[in-house]
Amino acid sequence: MEEIMDNLSEILKKMPQKNSLGTKSQTTTKQQNSYQCESCDGLGWYTYNVPVGHENFGKFINCTCQSIDVQNNLDRLLKKSNLSHVRKYKFETLVSADVFNNQSHIDLFTTAYKEAHNYAKNPVGWIVFTGPNGSGKTHLAAAIGNQLIDKGQPVTFFDVPELIDSFKRWFSNENNDSDTNHPFEQIKNSPLLILDDFKTGSTNTWSEEKLKQLIKYRSNRDLPTIYTISGPLNQLDHYILSRIQQKESCKILNLPAPTNHTFIQQKLGKIDQSMLNRMNLNNFNIQVPNATQKQKTNIKWALQAAKNFTKDPEGWLTLIGDTGVGKTHLAIAIANDQIQKGVPVFFAFVPELLDYLRYTFSPTNPTTYDEIFENVKTSELLILDDLGREHTTPWAADKLYQIIVHRYNSRLPTVITAISDLNQIESPISSRIKDPSVSQLIEIDAPDYRNKERIH
Repeated sequence: MEEIMDNLSEILKKMPQKNSLGTKSQTTTKQQNSYQCESCDGLGWYTYNVPVGHENFGKFINCTCQSIDVQNNLDRLLKKSNLSHVRKYKFETLVSADVFNNQSHIDLFTTAYKEAHNYAKNPVGWIVFTGPNGSGKTHLAAAIGNQLIDKGQPVTFFDVPELIDSFKRWFSNENNDSDTNHPFEQIKNSPLLILDDFKTGSTNTWSEEKLKQLIKYRSNRDLPTIYTISGPLNQLDHYILSRIQQKESCKILNLPAPTNHTFIQQKLGKIDQSMLNRMNLNNFNIQVPNATQKQKTNIKWALQAAKNFTKDPEGWLTLIGDTGVGKTHLAIAIANDQIQKGVPVFFAFVPELLDYLRYTFSPTNPTTYDEIFENVKTSELLILDDLGREHTTPWAADKLYQIIVHRYNSRLPTVITAISDLNQIESPISSRIKDPSVSQLIEIDAPDYRNKERIH
């Protein structure tokens, strides 16, 4: 997280401004040799340098350099956004209305989906998603952010409990409190800020005050902001609640809990047929444009490892690498092969699996948590996709640990795709992934195939 904020600090330090006529503000200090674009210093957008109340106040415009190198810009924006762990949360991957079994819930879900989709096209004002765990709040909020990132627009995503913890670090040096490049100042001025799992009521009054400062600042300037809140709004601090309820440009959307549990259980662990149709071992293209010879050899090695696993699926196969190098393709290709051979496969995108387990853990939920958790632990072949992207709360870390330890001790066939830096994964889990007596660890080093016309 510190690295992310350092990156944000460097970017916002170089943020140029324009006046209302579209010319650069004379107050901007030029940073030499930092970015190629002379118009925006490589940031990719401008802010208007106009007073509060002006029609262009708080607006951001893209620089023309955005079209010069779209992929490099996308990578840079994604890295700074803090959205990497929810990158797969897109509108097209959101569960359908079939998870609800009454019309009123379907209507609520449909309304929230449409409003989120419209907001992604034109992010103006505030939007608040409320609802219980597992209702899709984070998915919709992240889908908005991901769509804007894909269009080259900057976004900042934060889990609020994590943000509050960060306050202690950021303000440990009193001399930095008023610095315009301070992380807190950067977040306050983010073109679009997503605050996930927003809650108040902490015993730390100082942190609460910082949160109020953030809300007040963005409210006064009408900066686009998205909140996800579990439970009723009246649980919030009165001051913050009043800001939300009195804001004319704020839309409050309630998402119901999924109620069609039969449908959910039938879908849980299953791979969408369209993905199975697209991803197999035969169409994994190893001829990647712009790949070095070393990278091409590495890709061939990863493909061969996947083929070997399908012939003798024992132990673990762990595929690590950056986004878009083919990890998920190979994992689903393995599943494809095993399903055709009649082997039961449980496929889980880790963040979504943990969300659902949290939802079923509720004592009022009719779905049996123990039964689902047991199915994950004992599946004949388990595929854990995107390990390391989840928010590692103590509860989530414990559940992942239980799954990993059970399958490790039992030597059950498991395929894992994970981020490159295994040090970001809890050490009791990563140590088992690295154990060569159980797991074959393959690091895929390749260009992003989704932008190199490689088959996905």
